[in-house]
Amino acid sequence: MEREMRKVLVVANLADSFPRITNIAYHLPECGWQPYLLTPLLRQDAKARFNLPDDFFRRVRLLEVPVDSDIFYFYRRIFYSLGIKKNRSISDQLKSGVGAGRSSGIVDFFLQAYQAVAGFPDTQHMWIGPALKMAAGFAEEKFDLILSSHPHASVNVIASKLQKRFNIPWVADFRDLWSQNHNYLMPSWRRWVDRLYEKKTLCNAAAVVTVSDGFARKQQQFLGREILVITNGFGRDTITDGSVVPTRKFTVTYCGTLYPKVQNPLKFFKPLCELVSSGEICKSDLDIRFIGTDSSFLEKIAEDCGVSSAVTFIPRLPRAELFVKQRESQVLLMFNWEDPDSPGVYALKLFEYLAAKRPILATGGYPEDDVSGIIAKADAGVFAPSHNSVKDSLRAMYIQYKRDGAVSYSGIDEEIRRYSYDKLAAQYGSLFENVLKA
Repeated sequence: MEREMRKVLVVANLADSFPRITNIAYHLPECGWQPYLLTPLLRQDAKARFNLPDDFFRRVRLLEVPVDSDIFYFYRRIFYSLGIKKNRSISDQLKSGVGAGRSSGIVDFFLQAYQAVAGFPDTQHMWIGPALKMAAGFAEEKFDLILSSHPHASVNVIASKLQKRFNIPWVADFRDLWSQNHNYLMPSWRRWVDRLYEKKTLCNAAAVVTVSDGFARKQQQFLGREILVITNGFGRDTITDGSVVPTRKFTVTYCGTLYPKVQNPLKFFKPLCELVSSGEICKSDLDIRFIGTDSSFLEKIAEDCGVSSAVTFIPRLPRAELFVKQRESQVLLMFNWEDPDSPGVYALKLFEYLAAKRPILATGGYPEDDVSGIIAKADAGVFAPSHNSVKDSLRAMYIQYKRDGAVSYSGIDEEIRRYSYDKLAAQYGSLFENVLKA
């Protein structure tokens, strides 16, 4: 006789916890857990926006809190009425309007000051009260467990209060860290407050999970408790079916945002420049693509290195189109995090790259970081932290491309499958059972 499916209340702002929590929740029924997703009001285009499977809302019960605003909602409406464009950053447009220099800095100062005071514990906190009020009617559902998924502190506040109300175990999932976040931008006094509040909020969590070994070490040192690791991964919409063939050119593709202060594209461009200058790589063979990446500083780098004619910048693409671009590339490019004080930081694109089944060239970072281990175990490409190692890797890949028409791929499917979200959901299912037993 089959066991009746257990119920888990998932507290997450779906707009910001995608794709991790949507994919894990989707696969939880396969592990004997029925997910109920408590989230702020979704836009009507949510299914298309998040590329959700057709049966997502049949597998995941949706509990929408009738709130869709944040602390900037009122001011955003005012700015829009004054002619500010909706498809661009408001702060960037304001700074552009007042001009560069000191006036631009004043805009940053007031935005940060407002967010530091009014945005506690985060800018999304306006849904905490309505969520708790809505949850008052959840008692009859008899949930077995609560799962919260951060990148916003408000989900942890809601989950912590519901844990005390229902007296059921709570697992706190951190895709990004809270007060220990590597991109923490608030003033020092606010970080002191956040540190205290985070420890107080998480004291009744049965388990705390994060996405990398580096994050786990950092959080364990801060909280003084065991931190578990369940990595990010890739969904079934990402997996290649082998129908896309590599481009005829030596196409190197980078996808997503690039952070100049902590990622160094020169570690790729300088070795490439030397190989082109020496004649080892023919520039006419090159197609260096940056998709959804700010071109403002990369254009100058490419020009200085003499390869600007081979570099193209493609606007952000729908996910399905992006995956095709990844699968047809000869090489997929990653710039690792260069900040020694932020171990465990790496882009979600790593897992998309693994699913694309094309060779990865990861530059920068440190020899023992998480990326090097993942790539090495999966035999999915090359980790090249130094100038010479990048140069050697590019040379070898290009020689193979010229000889065979494509750079070969030798990834280990069994190892790569470990990062599919159905496998990661199974890890969560096992964790839930262990928490209940404890």
